[in-house]
Amino acid sequence: MDGPEIIDMPGLVGLVAFNSWGQKDFWAREKDERNPDGSGSLIYNKDIIASQIPAGGAYVALVATYGPISNQHPDEYSLNDLSGLYQSHDWLLNSAASAYFKDFYKSGEYLTLVVACSQNASDETVNQINEILKSWKFVNSSTEDN
Repeated sequence: MDGPEIIDMPGLVGLVAFNSWGQKDFWAREKDERNPDGSGSLIYNKDIIASQIPAGGAYVALVATYGPISNQHPDEYSLNDLSGLYQSHDWLLNSAASAYFKDFYKSGEYLTLVVACSQNASDETVNQINEILKSWKFVNSSTEDN
C-alpha cells in the first residue's frame, strides 16, 4: 500500500492506494490538457484513471479533495469501513474504459473511492480487489479501540 501522496492536481491528495502489479508509489495522475497559452485544464476523471491501468492490472485508491467543492455540505458517511460505498462483485464488468468512482464525505473531508480493473485481469486479481476493499477501515483517532 502506498500513501499519503500529494497528487499534482491542486487540492488532490492520495490517502492510500494499491496496485496489483506492485509498482511502488504508483498513483493515477491527472491529464494535462492545458495549451501553451495557459488555457485548458487538468483533468482527473474515471476515463483518465482507467487509461493508466496496465493489461491485467487493478488499482484501488482513496483520494481526498481539499478546497472549495460546493456550497452544500453533504451527508456524513457513517460507517467505519467501505461496505456502504460498493458491492463486492466482478469488477471486470464495469471496467471497459472507465474506473469506478464513489464520492462521499467523512470526518470533514470530501473523499473519493477509486477502483479500476483491466478487462483481462485474472479472477485472483478481482478477488484481491474485493479483499482490499473489505480490509480498509476508518480509524477514529479519538479512541484507541478502533
